[in-house]
Amino acid sequence: SISSMDEFPDFGVFIIADGMGGHKDGDRASATAVRSIATGITRKLYFNILRGTPLSQLPPVNELLVEEVENANAEIRSITSDGGTTCTAALVIGRRVFIAHTGDSRAYLVKVDGIERVTRDHSLAERLRETGVMTEQEAAMHPQGNQLYSALGMSDDPRIDSWTRTLNK
Repeated sequence: SISSMDEFPDFGVFIIADGMGGHKDGDRASATAVRSIATGITRKLYFNILRGTPLSQLPPVNELLVEEVENANAEIRSITSDGGTTCTAALVIGRRVFIAHTGDSRAYLVKVDGIERVTRDHSLAERLRETGVMTEQEAAMHPQGNQLYSALGMSDDPRIDSWTRTLNK
C-alpha cells in the first residue's frame, strides 16, 4: 500500500495550442490537441506512475510525448481539413522537463542566471534567419515571416522537435 504522496515525483502536463485556420476550425484543432495529448499522457504514463511502476520500466518519456503529439495531429486531420494549431507540450516529472514542439508557440526555461529560449519557431522568418538569408531584423519585417511551415493539422508528418532539461530546485 502507498503510505504517502512523497513516494511519487512531482508531475505536471502543460500544453499550449494556438489554433489557426478560421475561428471554429482553429478552436477545434487546438482543443483536440490538448485533449488528445493530455489523455494519452495520463493513460500511458501517469497511471503507471501511480501504480508504482519505476520510470526505468516505462517507455522513454520524450519519445512518448512526441508520439502523443503525432497522435493529436492524426486526430486533427481526421476531423477538419481547414484547421490547424501550434503545439508546445511540456511534461514535468520530478526535476526533469520534457518538451515537444511544432509551430511558433515558444517554450522558455527561466533560471536564476537568465532565460533560455528552448524552442525554435517553425516559421518562414526563423528559417530565413537561421539559414543566414536575412538578418533577424529583415526576417521580422518579411511580409510572410509569420507563415508556419509546420503545425498540427497541416500535414500527415509535421516536424516535431523535442528537448529534455533539468530543473533547478
